[in-house]
Amino acid sequence: MTLLPLPLRRLLCGCYHACCLLLVVPPTPSCLTAVIHLAQHVEQEGVHVVVERLVVQEQLGHAYLQKGVALRHKGFVAEAFSDFKKAFELAPQQVRAQQELELAKDYLAGTKAYQAGDWAKAVKALEKVLAKDNRYVHLQDLLYSAYFNQGLAWRAAGSMLLARRSLEKAITLRPDLVEPRRQLAELDFALAPQTPLATPTAKPSEKLIVVGIAEQRMWVFERG
Repeated sequence: MTLLPLPLRRLLCGCYHACCLLLVVPPTPSCLTAVIHLAQHVEQEGVHVVVERLVVQEQLGHAYLQKGVALRHKGFVAEAFSDFKKAFELAPQQVRAQQELELAKDYLAGTKAYQAGDWAKAVKALEKVLAKDNRYVHLQDLLYSAYFNQGLAWRAAGSMLLARRSLEKAITLRPDLVEPRRQLAELDFALAPQTPLATPTAKPSEKLIVVGIAEQRMWVFERG
């Protein structure tokens, strides 16, 4: 038995489910209109024409997807986003197109927040990309910088523990860089309890004398 082309099977299944829905659920005017238009479209165009159009759309969507991936690899994510959007509109059944569209959307939201100095929003958006694709173009460097700047901002605001957490995240992303480690060491020193200096006291066998040096005074003890 020869199977019908996939786009035709999807179209016929859509017609079938629409007709079944009309038999079970009281149809709304908009639902009836949609089914009528679909039936008229198939009748007027002819099934073969509809199939050809769907195949062309799917192929065009795939072409936009590949173009977007190539642009994204070169770092042109904003331009790639437009192509991913066209690919998804032409072929919404392509899972890769939807995934690339969502990744580009989160990445661009993160870069926009980064440029505005909204470190928390930038980190949140870029972390979503990292969870799905940790090799996304320029992602780790950008996320490192967002965490590092967030740490400095928390430190300037006096939130030392939050600053420490952000700097640790930055070090995890770029363990080869020295500056976040230096900042973290300074934070640890600031957070460490300070040991008070001991006040010198004389022993019973020692005699306190004052030695004058010009206008200065120095306290020393003379042993008996």
